[in-house]
Amino acid sequence: MTHNIIGKPISSGKYEMNLDIIPEETLVWKAYSLNGNSNVSFSGNNVNVSLPELNGVHTIQVFGNNSVGTMFESEVRYFTLNYPIKLDSPFNTTYYNSNHTLDLNISASTWSYFSDFEYSLSKTQRKDITTFNSTIEYVPYGKRTIEVFGKDSYGDEYSSGLINFEIALERQTPSQPDCFTFTNGTLLEPYGDLKYIDGNYSILTANEIPTGSGSWSATFIPNGDVETQWNDGGGTPHYLHVDDDPDNPDGNWVSESATSGLYERYDFEDHAIGTGIITKVKVRVDMVIGSTGTPQINLYFDGEYQGWINLLSGVHDYTWDSGILSDQTDVNNLQVRFKSDCIGFLKFNVINAIEVSVYEEDTAYELDVQVDLQIDDEYCYFPNSISYSFKTNVSQTIDFDIWNWDTESWIEIESVNNFATFDYDLFILDLGSDYVNSTNGVRLRFQSLATPTSFQLEIDQLRLDYYYVNPS
Repeated sequence: MTHNIIGKPISSGKYEMNLDIIPEETLVWKAYSLNGNSNVSFSGNNVNVSLPELNGVHTIQVFGNNSVGTMFESEVRYFTLNYPIKLDSPFNTTYYNSNHTLDLNISASTWSYFSDFEYSLSKTQRKDITTFNSTIEYVPYGKRTIEVFGKDSYGDEYSSGLINFEIALERQTPSQPDCFTFTNGTLLEPYGDLKYIDGNYSILTANEIPTGSGSWSATFIPNGDVETQWNDGGGTPHYLHVDDDPDNPDGNWVSESATSGLYERYDFEDHAIGTGIITKVKVRVDMVIGSTGTPQINLYFDGEYQGWINLLSGVHDYTWDSGILSDQTDVNNLQVRFKSDCIGFLKFNVINAIEVSVYEEDTAYELDVQVDLQIDDEYCYFPNSISYSFKTNVSQTIDFDIWNWDTESWIEIESVNNFATFDYDLFILDLGSDYVNSTNGVRLRFQSLATPTSFQLEIDQLRLDYYYVNPS
């Protein structure tokens, strides 16, 4: 129900609501709880309840017990208070200015119906209001309250109810992407506005990472020539002479027996991988080296050569596993390259057979990003709070942490699954807090556990508020 307060208040600025109950049992004790607070006992089936001072939604619930001690309770009832003195400002919010002022604006309808207006700041002595749009000077920084009073034509006094607000000077949001340091994750463009909760959010997407668990694929063989500079042995196409099992070669080969620094390079047949990431490539080669030189092998993979490895005579595996995080496209474009080194009396290098396999690791998605906020205002007194609001696009728990500069450790602010909707939270920083460094900086972290599902973190607000010393 909506309770519009009308009639004569019980005392200056205070109001009551009549509560009627119809018990279905004979109760020897009854009480009500307003907004979940302590029970207030009453007798009979009717009581006047002193209303809260704040506008907005409130709750009331009735409890009781019979003569044998059986407890009973009503459902929770919701009601909304709309106090008769209407204000256009201030609201229950934070105001930022450097003048220690607060705009007090009374609605036109209220101003025309009531008179003899006064206000009380933080329940101190009342002061007169002479115009419906006024500015209160010298309001201290911090959390405050204000209540406005007015009288009707009968001389009865009414109230606006108590309004909570805060006066602060400045706010600092992270420079994007300069203040973000990613261990895992990416900040997508365009960036959102992190100063206000307004639906203009920044998106951080989790990275796909290997889990360390995986398996080697089946082998696959050359299916095309790219370079054919080794001209001894079988004719072209060269790949048909080396496209067999190194442990069971068919007797064909490609060789070079005179010149060093010549290249053989082959394409390979496509090989379908699963949903994982390729982290290693292994090339198995049956090689005969009849020289004192050192021929070499190289892998072209993930858009670049992965590094030369010296070849050995016989059947050997050559593995590249440093910095490889690749997918199906890279497997399809894989090439293997050989370089001759014909030195000495015999001077021959022979390739009998080649096959390739790739190591596919299972993957997960993980987000780990550090955010640094630094206040460079020379008149900063101290950072006083961090305002933040975020959610994920799928169900996912996010740890939100702050760095303790004294103990050099992360401290959890909250671990929460905000999937359904954005929330709003405030983390208070005390003067001299160990969470603030000597240059008025704070360090934050968003972190997830590894999960099999891709997800995004959406940040609607991330803001550091601070007080300052007025230089004047």
